[in-house]
Amino acid sequence: MILLVLALLLAVLVGGIVCLCLYGRFKPSPYLVEFRSPSFASASSSRGRVGDTGLLTHMECAQTLSEDLADVYVRGKRKERLRVYVSPAFDPRIRRYSYSPYRLSDKLSLSLAWSADVTQVTVDGMEVRMEAKVELLASNHGHEVEIVGRTADGRQASYSVVIMPWFMQPICNEVHQVDQVAPGIMTGRGCIACVQEDLNTTDTDTDTAPGIMTGMSSVCTVLKPFGMKRMLWNMLNTVGFRGLLRILKSRRNSPFMDIGDPLVQKYLDPNRVYCPGSAFVLDMYGTPLQYTTRDLRMITIPYALPSGTGGTLVPETGFLYNTPVQDDLLNFAEAPSRTFIANRSLEGAVELPRVLEQHDDSHELFITPRGTLMTTYYRMYEKGHVLNNGETLDLAVTSCYLVERDTEGQVVWEWDSIDHIYPDPDPAVCYQPTEGFNYHDYFHCNGARFNETDPNEMLITGRYLRGCISVDYTTGAVNWILANPSNPLNQFTFVNDPLEGPGSCHAGLLNGNTLLLFDNGDYLTPEYKEGEEGCRLFGRAPTPCVHTYSRMVEYTLDIEARTATYVREDTCKERMARIAGYIERVPRPDGQCNVCVTWGSAGTYTERAPDHTLALTLSTEGLNYRIYKTDPDYWYQAETTTQAI
Repeated sequence: MILLVLALLLAVLVGGIVCLCLYGRFKPSPYLVEFRSPSFASASSSRGRVGDTGLLTHMECAQTLSEDLADVYVRGKRKERLRVYVSPAFDPRIRRYSYSPYRLSDKLSLSLAWSADVTQVTVDGMEVRMEAKVELLASNHGHEVEIVGRTADGRQASYSVVIMPWFMQPICNEVHQVDQVAPGIMTGRGCIACVQEDLNTTDTDTDTAPGIMTGMSSVCTVLKPFGMKRMLWNMLNTVGFRGLLRILKSRRNSPFMDIGDPLVQKYLDPNRVYCPGSAFVLDMYGTPLQYTTRDLRMITIPYALPSGTGGTLVPETGFLYNTPVQDDLLNFAEAPSRTFIANRSLEGAVELPRVLEQHDDSHELFITPRGTLMTTYYRMYEKGHVLNNGETLDLAVTSCYLVERDTEGQVVWEWDSIDHIYPDPDPAVCYQPTEGFNYHDYFHCNGARFNETDPNEMLITGRYLRGCISVDYTTGAVNWILANPSNPLNQFTFVNDPLEGPGSCHAGLLNGNTLLLFDNGDYLTPEYKEGEEGCRLFGRAPTPCVHTYSRMVEYTLDIEARTATYVREDTCKERMARIAGYIERVPRPDGQCNVCVTWGSAGTYTERAPDHTLALTLSTEGLNYRIYKTDPDYWYQAETTTQAI
């Protein structure tokens, strides 16, 4: 009898899965969406051109919410209505805006104040009355509404509003100084990776599932309002029935299960529904030009080679992007990855041949000053492997492996950390947790770039190394190692640094002897356990928790004296970045550079002018692995003379 009952339950379960699979196959998921602005392929100068900035003097927004939110107020604030997600704040010099509704039935009304000179107003090409309100429906998401005002003497002002999907995390951009923002586009990925226990939702299925969609291999939990049913539906539409079974079969707990920062939870709107993540391309002020929840590319970078240097595999202009293989979740930190080259429209992608047939988790790829493609990988060595110096590994190891390929795809240079830095299991050298990892990831390379003033020097950063190393490109030799003072590999004395050196690092940038370092800091993450003597790493030796916040820190290096003198730092104290992060120096038309910082799991991005004042702030309310800001306007010039990005 018991066997019969079990057999019936099994049959019902299998039948349910089959029905769900067929339903998912024949009815596309509405939560897998894509959008591309008509101005996606335009240069920054034309994309952002308003026209006469004196014609529209004010824009007021009023939202009509769905029934379940009609009488909801901001938690803890009496009679304060829910936030209207329209950003950035109106400025007549900014042309493009976005609107993020709460529910599919929401509506936004725009009241526009035109100057007396305006004689005609059109919305999406249709003429409307001057005093008419412009209504934007949430159900019309993926549409960019064009609003134009014209005068009798031929002047005009053009503005647009992108209607975002109600389930996609809002991309909230705040422009602090319009004239100080660097031109270009921003490419990145937002990932909601923490669980909010008390969100209001009509979705009663609140189980969690791996946050896996095409191009996304992070083992992360889904915010409960999105729910298991929607997640399964999405996965069925992307990886199919067999792929879904592989994902569910390989699901397991991991020290990195919660890759988002719990501190970010308090910034999430408890009345919103968040899908697991999205990939996006934004304009210079942070308004979406393109987004997708279907294909979450980890890294997407526009590039240009020097004129005449393109090859069969890598053309002169296009996009580079990485996407992980999501059919294996056995190790979040060592996921297999694939690299593609796409044209300017992010179409016609060609995959580069795999270098390593293993889990390699590429964290960085870029075009070098020589017009070649540089990629970082994790390289796995089994216990007993004999190194080039004759030593035998007494444990399985993951190293930092860099590969440079020419435009025909041929490997022209490679570098492996295991040939230069021995994988010492001493926790003072590497603080990788011991639970959940089959390989000793002693380096955890997460960034590699050339010195901006010396193309023969490469800076490589390592999270578990808690620092960075300088490598001679010609010989491969290590020039120096800068790391946390508790690491015996560190060769530098830190001068005037209030934190006495970096914690774990995720990105570095070297310009001459000026070092910019993204310092995640020390923190109580799942890999830490707090004890009387400090932060303990799953039974390992205690590590002092000196850093209580994340920062972008600037040092002046004296290589001969081996000193790193503290200059300044930018902080994000209210949003500590437990993992990830990035730094860029983005050129401006005046020849100077803005410093752009992606704050990783803190879910925000900042751009500062040369005088260090804020020019732009961006929030995606979740993990930003990296946001790249680059200016591909040279694509639209008659002659391409710009060197590679």
